[in-house]
Amino acid sequence: MASKGKSPKTPKSKSSNKRESFTPSPSQRDFPRSRPTCDVAKRVRDLCATWHELVQKWTNLNSLGTTVANKLMNLQLQKQYSDLEDSNSVTVMNDMSQTASSDFEEQVLKTLEELSKILSKMAEIHKKMESLTKSFQAAEKLKQFKEKEDLFDHETETVFNTWPVNEYYSSSEKLHTMFGKELELKQKIFPYFTKTNDRNILLVYLSLWLHEPYLSDEKDVLLESMLIETELR
Repeated sequence: MASKGKSPKTPKSKSSNKRESFTPSPSQRDFPRSRPTCDVAKRVRDLCATWHELVQKWTNLNSLGTTVANKLMNLQLQKQYSDLEDSNSVTVMNDMSQTASSDFEEQVLKTLEELSKILSKMAEIHKKMESLTKSFQAAEKLKQFKEKEDLFDHETETVFNTWPVNEYYSSSEKLHTMFGKELELKQKIFPYFTKTNDRNILLVYLSLWLHEPYLSDEKDVLLESMLIETELR
């Protein structure tokens, strides 16, 4: 009967196993804190690189557009001079004049269409810039959400050198606004390259297209800062 009352001494081993199962692992504890930051940094770097590529494409299109707009301006002035010359002279060969006029109008329309396509490509680039800005905003919100879940320290973390995520978003938003205003200006002056015959006014429009007044020096500072912060420079 005495032997029946004895039981195996196993609780210690079970208690020991229980304590071991709840022992926090340094790698498990630290990994959630480092991984999201790394992911956000990679995302931010990719977005900044894309910004640089889009600005380069915009610059090339603006240069090409200036060349085409200049050609369109010269065609308008040539047409004005031709009309003035015809009005001051008696033309016998009406058929030849009409043919020349038709060819000239076709050339104007072709050049106008070329400039229109360039403007459309610039509008597409601006849409992509808007998408980049939204992506920066999404990255910022994701980081804020992770902070609430205690996956980050509650102090403001920087990404790469000195900027927190919201600084990249703010810079992207400013750049997007600048390019948006510039696009609106180009869209407004575009039809006047065929409606205006005044040489001085046409030169003003051409200068506005070339020099892009809404893209101030701040544009270069913001973009360069983004590239330096993400170590792309």
